[in-house]
Amino acid sequence: DFADLNVNTCFGGDFDTFIHIFTGDCNTHTCIAENDDSCGLESSVTLLPTERLPANTNIFIGVHSKGTDSGNFRIVVTEEVIPDNGLCPDAVLLQNRDTVEGTVRGSETLAGELPSCALPDGNDSGAVFYRYVTEFNYGDLSIDTCLLGFDTIITVFTGDCAGGDLTGLVCETSADDGCEIDTRTRLVVPEDQRFLIGTELIIAVYGHSSTTNDGEFFLTLNEIGNETPDNFECATAIPMSTGVTYPGTTLGSSTLSDSLPVCAVDEPFGYPTVFYTYTSTLDNSRII
Repeated sequence: DFADLNVNTCFGGDFDTFIHIFTGDCNTHTCIAENDDSCGLESSVTLLPTERLPANTNIFIGVHSKGTDSGNFRIVVTEEVIPDNGLCPDAVLLQNRDTVEGTVRGSETLAGELPSCALPDGNDSGAVFYRYVTEFNYGDLSIDTCLLGFDTIITVFTGDCAGGDLTGLVCETSADDGCEIDTRTRLVVPEDQRFLIGTELIIAVYGHSSTTNDGEFFLTLNEIGNETPDNFECATAIPMSTGVTYPGTTLGSSTLSDSLPVCAVDEPFGYPTVFYTYTSTLDNSRII
């Protein structure tokens, strides 16, 4: 298994340190990462996802100064298991009104690998994935890290990522900030981008950069909507009788008015629609 590896001298020293990480053996070193001054005059190296190593890989760590100084320091190595949902096919399934704890720290996917509407482009923060299947037609859907989160961005995709191929994802909407604490994010799906019932969404959470705080967050999802009315399609139109008043609602219908034949100029199209049917019982009658 791959893991998130950090080596640092941040916990005290009396000179300016520089850290190198090598693979290989004592005769043939290959440098894979290095750092100077990530924590004051001390150093901290975290392997990027593209640099991570399989379990049981032996590494060498070199510590020295930038110049001719010598001195004392404290060095720490930490290794953390990567999150289970660091790959899109392993996205965690969410239920409506869920709040789940997550982290991007150690993820195998970088935000810059996501389709181009994900912001910001080229970001090297880790990204983690969630799945949600919508419960309502054109419901109000919000996703946020307002409860607890580092500097997050949330992006919603449709499409498919089978086999880990991110090119099959279609970005629907993305959000940055929006909570009372500005760095945390609330995404509300715009009215003209809402989804039909049963639509599977892929949700990616990531940060502005690989150095953004600690990468931990709480993710909350809420969808509010209405049950689908029985007469949401023409085939299930409700029969009407003359002189009878019927209650009705268009809320929750999956049929939009832009699917109807055009019979008037400036007809308002694209809104939920329900259907009724009436059979005239009189010759030459008119419907009022």
